[in-house]
Amino acid sequence: MKLLPPRRPFTSPEILEARIAPAAVLTFTDTDGDLVTVSASKGTGTDLHAVVDPFLVPAGAGRQLQQLALNTRAATFQGATIVISAAGSGNGTVDIGYINATGLDLGSVTIDGDLGQIDAGDADTRTQAVCSLSAGSIGVRGLDTQAAGGILQSTLVGRLGALTLAGNLQGASLLVLGSAFDPDPNVHDRFDTPGSIGAIDIGGSLLGAASAKSGSIEAKGAIGNVHIGGNIAGGVARESGRIFSEDRIAAVRVDGSIVGGANVAAQESGQVFGAGGIASVVVKQSLLGGDATRSGFIGAVRGIGSVSIGVDVRGGRDDDSGAIGCLGVLGRVTIGHDLVGGGGTRSGTIQCADRIPTVSVGHDIQGGDGLLSGVIGSAKTIGSTFVGGSIRGGAGPQSGAVGSFLALGAVHVVGDVAGGTGGSSGQIVSISKIASVTIDGSLLGGIGFESGAIGTNTGLGPIKIGGDLRAGQGDRSGAIIGDSTSDTPTTIASVTIGGSLNGLPSSAPRFSAGPGSGGGGPTPGFEAGTIFSDGAIGSVIIEGDVVGGDLTETGSIRAATIQSITIRGNLTGGGGSSSGILRGGTSIGAVHIDGFLQGGAGADSGQVFGGSIQSVFVGRNLRGGSGALSGGIVSSAGDIGAVEVRGSLLVGSATLSGFISSAGTLGSVKAATFAGNPSHRLLISAATSIGAITVANQVVDTDIFAGVATGSAPANPHAQIGTIVVGTTGAGNVIGTNIVAGAAPGEDGVFGTADDFAAPTSPGDTSTTLSRIASVIVKGSILFEDSTAFGIVAQHIVAVKVAGTAIKLKTGPTNDGLIPLPGRDTSLNELVSD
Repeated sequence: MKLLPPRRPFTSPEILEARIAPAAVLTFTDTDGDLVTVSASKGTGTDLHAVVDPFLVPAGAGRQLQQLALNTRAATFQGATIVISAAGSGNGTVDIGYINATGLDLGSVTIDGDLGQIDAGDADTRTQAVCSLSAGSIGVRGLDTQAAGGILQSTLVGRLGALTLAGNLQGASLLVLGSAFDPDPNVHDRFDTPGSIGAIDIGGSLLGAASAKSGSIEAKGAIGNVHIGGNIAGGVARESGRIFSEDRIAAVRVDGSIVGGANVAAQESGQVFGAGGIASVVVKQSLLGGDATRSGFIGAVRGIGSVSIGVDVRGGRDDDSGAIGCLGVLGRVTIGHDLVGGGGTRSGTIQCADRIPTVSVGHDIQGGDGLLSGVIGSAKTIGSTFVGGSIRGGAGPQSGAVGSFLALGAVHVVGDVAGGTGGSSGQIVSISKIASVTIDGSLLGGIGFESGAIGTNTGLGPIKIGGDLRAGQGDRSGAIIGDSTSDTPTTIASVTIGGSLNGLPSSAPRFSAGPGSGGGGPTPGFEAGTIFSDGAIGSVIIEGDVVGGDLTETGSIRAATIQSITIRGNLTGGGGSSSGILRGGTSIGAVHIDGFLQGGAGADSGQVFGGSIQSVFVGRNLRGGSGALSGGIVSSAGDIGAVEVRGSLLVGSATLSGFISSAGTLGSVKAATFAGNPSHRLLISAATSIGAITVANQVVDTDIFAGVATGSAPANPHAQIGTIVVGTTGAGNVIGTNIVAGAAPGEDGVFGTADDFAAPTSPGDTSTTLSRIASVIVKGSILFEDSTAFGIVAQHIVAVKVAGTAIKLKTGPTNDGLIPLPGRDTSLNELVSD
């Protein structure tokens, strides 16, 4: 990549400020004609000539100083300040091959040009091996300035007070040790503490090359503030292009990028690592992974105070490349643009074994091909997460995600959360509680299992989705999932969706309003496009439609209990069984649907189903589909309160499609019309009682049953029906309809005939309550259907009025018997007691 230019030229006057009145001085002409001055604060000119002259070799227009051999007169130059400067007709710089101060400490060392190697440090490692080192660059000239057999590996034993370079540190290494013999290179201990570096200021870049640890600065002790004016870039070998401390690093600022090496052998290249922690890291450009493990990496064993990346974090081809990670607390993390996973496991990630207070990503989080790539993750907690664009899963499992093992705070995504081809990709997930999730765009499932999902094993706070929640082709994709792994069920505080809840993949067309209709396109996954909790869900508001898909329980809302559900559009079943269903295993509170409730081709599709249901409002029609038991309102164990359908109740084309059925009481039903047909009758039923039924227009081919024995269904001889009124605004006709409480048909299998009988009392039932119908008021007529008999049947029928005329009945129960009603084929049958 293009490297940033040096922050200042080699001839900067800042380099020369360290010059003092020398005790010893010598001069020579360098290779391009500059006059070079070598001065030392200790010794004599003779001493200086002794350590310089043997190593001046002819080159170019003058001579090259291959080595300044201060070690040969260690006692003389102990603690000396060294200044090497150049001026004249050349380039104004001087390049030095090697400063050999092995066995002695130095004061300040200042070089106007490039330095290949420096070794220093006496036996007392508590002292500074070099008080400060200032140079134009280190390693840029390679081995050209040294004698044969030279190296670019510098070693200081003790401390380095400060390092200042005007240009690059390139292909060379600088190692600062706390002891000449390191008892354990992999462990920081008391021997390593003196091996520290003060401030580091490199105006250019830190560049790795072809050898291990090339382009690196390594300290066994702490490192002070670090400034790199260009890039930190790995080479093709391990640990190249790296700043490393076995202790703590203070604030780090990189004006360019941190880039991993482009070779599979370049492990831990392009790296800033402080084992004891890092106060802060600012990278004005990007953090880019390379081809090897932990290349393009910012890390610490302990915590990192804060990290700011100006542009992108991008993973590379190997594990943990293009990543930020630590075992301690990771402070505020800010990424200016994208977080992008790569081919390696955990590539393009922000990862922490402790907590992360807050993370902000300016644009997208994008998963890659690697497992857990493109991820913000914590083994403990994340306080809050902001994503200015979208979260998108990739091909890698669990890629493109935000997650924690413990609590996850508020998550706000301005764009979409979308699953990829990898399983569990494109997720917001926590094993513990998630405080809240706000997605301004849509939650979209992908091809992978549980891709494009929000999930927790403990609890979810409020969830707001501005667009759609839509299924993908993967099972449980495009979903909000609360699935406990303990005995304590998971709860979801509330869900608000600004668009639709759709059980079809993004590229498939929506269902139309017709019964059992569906669309082509990709097949949705099992349980895709769902909201699910094994515990309670608070309020659910869907501004658009709820649309079932082609597989089981797609496009559905399911929980043990649901406080309330509001759908501003339609609820439509699909081709899958239980698709487009609102299911509360224990109970559902108030259900409000502004549009229609429509069954689909799947069995039990397009249903409101609860152990008990507080109330249901449907703004248009309730209609069955082509699937059995589709398009219905059902309670499995308890009561249904008030049901109001502003349109009509219409059967579909399958058995018991388009119906209302309660396992307990049915409080009331209001609708414009009840419309079954001779092949598929409309059913309104309750196991114990029906409070009241009001039909504005007419009732056709309908069974209104309270406690009725039909087939294998249980019978209740004490069932009650309140007042039924047909024709409040319309014709008020009743055609081919049964209204029955607590009775069973005789051998002929139909009601309204002489062999109707009261349902038998169960063993142990001591109640004396008789089945009862309070009143039936038909404003129009009871019209003939065909030759089939129909009836109004109970042990006590209090009042019946047809077309304004009351049917004359005896006072009291079980005494009227079979009375034909005006019209044809319908009879009143108040069952006579034996």
